[in-house]
Amino acid sequence: MVFDANAGYKITGRYQHDGALGRLLGLPEDRVMVVAKGTQADPTVLTAARDLGARGVSNDRYRDWAETFPEVLDPGHVVRGGYRGGKLWLDLR
Repeated sequence: MVFDANAGYKITGRYQHDGALGRLLGLPEDRVMVVAKGTQADPTVLTAARDLGARGVSNDRYRDWAETFPEVLDPGHVVRGGYRGGKLWLDLR
Protein backbone atom coordinates (compact mmCIF):
# COMPACT_ATOMS: atom_id res chain seq x y z
CA MET A 1 0.00 0.00 0.00
CA VAL A 2 1.33 3.41 -0.95
CA PHE A 3 0.28 6.47 1.02
CA ASP A 4 0.76 10.19 0.74
CA ALA A 5 2.76 11.62 3.65
CA ASN A 6 -0.44 13.10 5.10
CA ALA A 7 -1.99 9.66 5.76
CA GLY A 8 -0.50 9.52 9.25
CA TYR A 9 -1.79 13.01 10.02
CA LYS A 10 -5.29 11.98 8.99
CA ILE A 11 -5.22 8.86 11.15
CA THR A 12 -3.19 9.94 14.20
CA GLY A 13 -2.65 13.68 13.88
CA ARG A 14 1.07 13.33 13.08
CA TYR A 15 3.42 11.97 10.43
CA GLN A 16 3.85 8.19 10.41
CA HIS A 17 6.70 6.48 8.55
CA ASP A 18 6.30 3.13 6.73
CA GLY A 19 6.77 0.93 9.79
CA ALA A 20 4.63 2.97 12.14
CA LEU A 21 1.76 3.24 9.66
CA GLY A 22 2.06 -0.45 8.86
CA ARG A 23 1.78 -1.34 12.55
CA LEU A 24 -1.29 0.91 12.91
CA LEU A 25 -2.91 -0.86 9.97
CA GLY A 26 -1.78 -4.33 11.01
CA LEU A 27 0.38 -4.72 7.89
CA PRO A 28 4.02 -5.79 7.52
CA GLU A 29 6.41 -2.87 7.06
CA ASP A 30 7.51 -4.23 3.68
CA ARG A 31 3.91 -3.87 2.43
CA VAL A 32 3.59 -0.17 3.28
CA MET A 33 5.23 2.83 1.62
CA VAL A 34 4.69 6.37 2.83
CA VAL A 35 5.85 8.93 0.27
CA ALA A 36 8.40 11.25 1.85
CA LYS A 37 7.22 14.57 3.27
CA GLY A 38 7.62 17.36 0.75
CA THR A 39 7.50 14.95 -2.20
CA GLN A 40 4.62 15.01 -4.66
CA ALA A 41 2.92 11.68 -4.04
CA ASP A 42 0.86 11.32 -7.21
CA PRO A 43 3.61 10.08 -9.55
CA THR A 44 4.89 7.64 -6.91
CA VAL A 45 1.42 6.28 -6.22
CA LEU A 46 0.58 5.97 -9.92
CA THR A 47 3.92 4.37 -10.81
CA ALA A 48 3.53 1.81 -8.01
CA ALA A 49 0.01 0.96 -9.19
CA ARG A 50 1.26 0.57 -12.76
CA ASP A 51 4.26 -1.55 -11.76
CA LEU A 52 2.11 -3.81 -9.57
CA GLY A 53 -0.87 -3.97 -11.93
CA ALA A 54 -2.96 -2.62 -9.07
CA ARG A 55 -5.90 -0.26 -8.74
CA GLY A 56 -5.71 2.90 -6.68
CA VAL A 57 -7.98 4.04 -3.89
CA SER A 58 -8.31 7.80 -3.69
CA ASN A 59 -10.62 10.79 -3.80
CA ASP A 60 -8.26 12.17 -6.43
CA ARG A 61 -9.24 11.35 -10.00
CA TYR A 62 -5.64 12.02 -11.19
CA ARG A 63 -6.96 13.61 -14.40
CA ASP A 64 -4.02 16.02 -14.45
CA TRP A 65 -1.77 12.93 -14.77
CA ALA A 66 -3.74 11.29 -17.61
CA GLU A 67 -1.14 12.15 -20.25
CA THR A 68 1.60 10.29 -18.37
CA PHE A 69 -0.69 7.66 -16.83
CA PRO A 70 -3.58 7.17 -19.31
CA GLU A 71 -4.86 4.19 -17.31
CA VAL A 72 -6.35 6.62 -14.75
CA LEU A 73 -9.12 7.26 -17.29
CA ASP A 74 -10.09 3.56 -17.40
CA PRO A 75 -13.26 2.87 -15.38
CA GLY A 76 -12.40 1.16 -12.10
CA HIS A 77 -8.68 1.91 -12.24
CA VAL A 78 -9.02 4.41 -9.42
CA VAL A 79 -11.62 3.51 -6.78
CA ARG A 80 -13.03 6.41 -4.83
CA GLY A 81 -12.38 5.97 -1.16
CA GLY A 82 -10.73 7.31 1.93
CA TYR A 83 -10.64 7.36 5.69
CA ARG A 84 -13.38 9.26 7.50
CA GLY A 85 -14.65 9.17 11.05
CA GLY A 86 -12.22 6.44 11.98
CA LYS A 87 -13.35 4.14 9.18
CA LEU A 88 -12.17 3.23 5.70
CA TRP A 89 -14.77 3.73 2.97
CA LEU A 90 -14.79 2.57 -0.67
CA ASP A 91 -17.16 3.38 -3.50
CA LEU A 92 -17.09 0.21 -5.58
CA ARG A 93 -19.86 1.27 -7.96
